[in-house]
Amino acid sequence: MATLFTANSDAAVEDAAGTDPEPYPPSWVNRLTNWVRGLPVPYWLVYLIPALVLFVTITLINGSDSTYSSAYAAGNRAGLFKIGPFFLYSFHAVPELVAFYALALIHYLDDVAHHALRTFRPALDIDDAHYLALDYRLTNLPARPTLLASLLGVLFAVCAMSGTTAFFPDFGARLLLFTSPAATVIDWGVFILLWFIWSAFAYHTIHQLRLVSHIYAAYTHVDLFNLRPLYAFSWLTARTGIGWIVVTYLYILTAPGLIENVITLGILVFNFVFAVAAFGWPLVGIHRKLEAARSERIYASNQSFEALSSELHQRIASNAFEEMAHIKDGLEAVSRKVEFLDKIHTWPWQRGTVGGLSTALVLPIIL
Repeated sequence: MATLFTANSDAAVEDAAGTDPEPYPPSWVNRLTNWVRGLPVPYWLVYLIPALVLFVTITLINGSDSTYSSAYAAGNRAGLFKIGPFFLYSFHAVPELVAFYALALIHYLDDVAHHALRTFRPALDIDDAHYLALDYRLTNLPARPTLLASLLGVLFAVCAMSGTTAFFPDFGARLLLFTSPAATVIDWGVFILLWFIWSAFAYHTIHQLRLVSHIYAAYTHVDLFNLRPLYAFSWLTARTGIGWIVVTYLYILTAPGLIENVITLGILVFNFVFAVAAFGWPLVGIHRKLEAARSERIYASNQSFEALSSELHQRIASNAFEEMAHIKDGLEAVSRKVEFLDKIHTWPWQRGTVGGLSTALVLPIIL
């Protein structure tokens, strides 16, 4: 679904040079997260409580539903539920938790982006007005594209669920979905809510990381001897990628049978690919700028080395040995500088960042 929202973020990126502190009204997501920020309780608790309330409500309704109980008993006799009732309860909790997890993750990533931009400030070639404008765009989604993304998510949910039930008629029975008219209404409602929120999160990811890429490309002053500010956004992109991976493994852990369905398997594979792209894609531009800056410095140092070498040879040829020690010192200094430049890491992340993301990708598979 990433391609659906790319065009909608073009305006925010193209207008990123503006100095209007609030160039567009905030989205429904930002209005919600800003409200949560004003509450005197931890923000994660505000998102967790409604998820748990919704799950408990659905569990009580299903528990009192004789059709659900009969379907579970029949499935258990047929050997469909090898993990036992924990599997069913944990899987049925996932959609509610993921929906509110997406809201909490947007809240968290906006905070990370705000702090990353502040850390990145020494490398920015902009004034304070531009900085405030960038901070707003980085932590706020435009209202209309976000609503459109959510509505497209609802459309996708309806199509995906309809396709799944049409082409895989036993899919619902294996997961105890749509066991009665009441359960059908609940399951559809949760699925639509999930994709309404998750699609906004998908748009949030693309909007935010496109802007990170634009900031690197348009406003960054490269100082090869002070690279630490350039690492700031890699933590944002890495945590965004991990945020996507967590959801993927959560579904696979609670419902291994999902990988037998081509539609859900496609969604899970997309999440993996998107998580890796979310980490690396915004950083490619600044990597190229760092490579170019390093190559330019190395070329200039090599030119200096060549000039000093020529002078040294000329002095030897003419038996002019005075101040040769200074030339030798210059050659050694230039050599050390080239050696230092060669060792500069031109990807804008600390080495542990990639290790953390790789662990998040591979460790659950190994376990």
